[in-house]
Amino acid sequence: MVFEVASSVTFHLIIHYDTTTKKIYHYVSTAGYVFLLMLSRFLFGLGFHGLRTPQTRIAARQLLLAERLADLFASREAAQLATTPPPATLLCPASCHHPGWVVAQVQELCSEPIRMHELVAALDGCKRRSAPGADGITFQMLRNLEEGGRQRLLGLYNDVWNTGGLPESWRTAVVAPILKPRKKATALSSYRPVSLTSAACKVLERVALERMQWIADQLDFFPEQQTGFRRHRCTADSIADVVATLEDAKSCGDVAMLLLLDVESAFDGLPHVVVEAAMDQLGISGCLRGFVSAFLSGRTFCVRVGGVTCQPRDIPTGVPQGSVLSPFLFNMALAGLAASLPTDTRFPARCSVYADDVALWARGPRRSIPAIRRSLQAALDAVISFLGSIGLKVSATKTEALLIHPLAAARVYVKPLRVGNRSLPWRKEVRYLGLTVDHRLTWIPAAKAAATKERSRVTTAYRSQGLPASTLEHLLFRSRPHLPALRSLVEFLDETGIAAYR
Repeated sequence: MVFEVASSVTFHLIIHYDTTTKKIYHYVSTAGYVFLLMLSRFLFGLGFHGLRTPQTRIAARQLLLAERLADLFASREAAQLATTPPPATLLCPASCHHPGWVVAQVQELCSEPIRMHELVAALDGCKRRSAPGADGITFQMLRNLEEGGRQRLLGLYNDVWNTGGLPESWRTAVVAPILKPRKKATALSSYRPVSLTSAACKVLERVALERMQWIADQLDFFPEQQTGFRRHRCTADSIADVVATLEDAKSCGDVAMLLLLDVESAFDGLPHVVVEAAMDQLGISGCLRGFVSAFLSGRTFCVRVGGVTCQPRDIPTGVPQGSVLSPFLFNMALAGLAASLPTDTRFPARCSVYADDVALWARGPRRSIPAIRRSLQAALDAVISFLGSIGLKVSATKTEALLIHPLAAARVYVKPLRVGNRSLPWRKEVRYLGLTVDHRLTWIPAAKAAATKERSRVTTAYRSQGLPASTLEHLLFRSRPHLPALRSLVEFLDETGIAAYR
């Protein structure tokens, strides 16, 4: 006797009752696990353990893990209440030769509808391989649209642009927890949330980003010290600024102090009022302002572990990770950090800002170590005060300090810097934007780290060749939770093979 209880695209449940053996056999998908338990208890009089299989037990564990991770990620709120800055007016820089024309162009970009050439450029700039969000739409689907389909898509985008009403799926992010390097897999705090957002929304975000970047470039909104997520700037700029100062100090026999700050939950804890104030300073208004405000408000996320997804959680603060606009919005909030540093005519402290990675350093002769330390400590206090004014906080436990001195033992007796009531001991080596810097500037740890990374890639490339199908399938099944969620296995092996042959 066979009962087909329910059947759909995502849910399939069949119960078979054998009259000879008096046993019940069931075939159920992961999505039907909860319904099966309720059916077994109330209709057949069986307990919860009567119909459990390895598949349902794994699904229950994955659901429990997803709920716990969702509670952990949802608890990351703003470090403190940000102060509401006064309203600002649009000011053109002194280098602008036609301020009236710039102001008119800014107002036009904020209000005019989206053009077809902007949509085509946004689609061409999207990644060809990217995981979809909650709506299941990929970039390739949108890119394959014909001319008529693109016209209808442009009309839908303009409706959202003019009204500010975003679809619910655009505000929902699917979070895939990824284990952090060198962290214990049993600790919930060892997982980094990787958000998968709607591809259709990312296309409209890219259009808005192009307009906001043009406005910021015309107004010289970002200082030279900001290098992250900017055109014609990269990590090499920040690394070059730091390394050049340290190497010059070493060659001259001077002393240099480097401070690497860690901001707690930087993207997740940034209050929306700070982003709104930054848009006021940039002169963002009209439809562009309405879209960004609607994009930030009413957001939710749900954690997916394996094939199980937990209940959605609200996101009251922060900029959504995994989106196109978030890095630019975060840069706007930190645009005033460089100007907040105090002025020291003798030993000025310099800074470099790459997203939430902030580096401070100062150099000078050996006889002026106390003055150099005071200058860097004053800059550190100013940065802490600035971050506190926008609702962020510096983590004293993860902030690191490095002392470059002709004497290796100098880090023992040189007075350390302080974050609040906590001293920052001088480290033997620190890691800045992927580069390991040692206190003697020998670069041996950096070379060893690069060699180890390439050796692991070569080993992976060789071991992935010539394996039996059963062994390879078992290997991929076991390693799937540890693989990145945003790229396929084929892309991962291709990149590994290219790096290995290089």
